Amino acid sequence: MILFKILLMVLLCCVLPIVIVLKIWTHFATLHTEKKNELRRQKLLSYLPIKTVPELLKVLEVEAQKPKEYYLKTYYITTELHFNDRCLIQGEDNWIVCYADSHAFTDEHYFQTEQEACEFFFCYYFNLT
Repeated sequence: MILFKILLMVLLCCVLPIVIVLKIWTHFATLHTEKKNELRRQKLLSYLPIKTVPELLKVLEVEAQKPKEYYLKTYYITTELHFNDRCLIQGEDNWIVCYADSHAFTDEHYFQTEQEACEFFFCYYFNLT
């Protein structure tokens, strides 16, 4: 019985306050992260509208979170631009935004204007959708 009382005292005096402090710290860390993410989102949205591919390239170069990992590899083959595994292609009368896994293109979206395609790509690239 005495051992049980000692364990109960240790639990109430030592473990419980630590758990409470950790929960409070986690709550404030979550609030800080959410606020930081919302500020980043607002900053990214302030770039819109993006009307041309050169303008899109400038924004992506400025805002890439890990420049070495996400640095834009752009090359032109019949006006085709590739950004890592996602692409922005100018067709004859429309723009195609596609994104891929490591094997093949899995989804494509077609747009009538360069601005629509650039803005869609921008929102997809930064997960703003």
